[in-house]
Amino acid sequence: GSILALPGTKGSKYLKRGEWREAYSFSGHSANTTIVAFSPNGKYVATTGEDKKVNVFDIEKKDVIGYIELETQCTGLSW
Repeated sequence: GSILALPGTKGSKYLKRGEWREAYSFSGHSANTTIVAFSPNGKYVATTGEDKKVNVFDIEKKDVIGYIELETQCTGLSW
C-alpha cells in the first residue's frame, strides 16, 4: 500500500509512503489506539484501543461511519 498506519494517543495517523509525511489522521478514542486495519478495498480503516471501542472510518470522507463498544479490549482486527 501507499499509506503507513500508526496507532497513537486517542487516534491514529497515516503517513504517505516515500514522503513519510502525515496524509491524514483520525481521532475518536478516549484512550490509546492499539490496532489499525485497512479494508481490502482500501476505502475504510478500523481502529481499536484501550477504551474497548472499535471505530470504522471512511477514508475519503474522513469520518466515522460506525463503531461498537466492547466489554473487553479488542486484541485483533481483520476484514
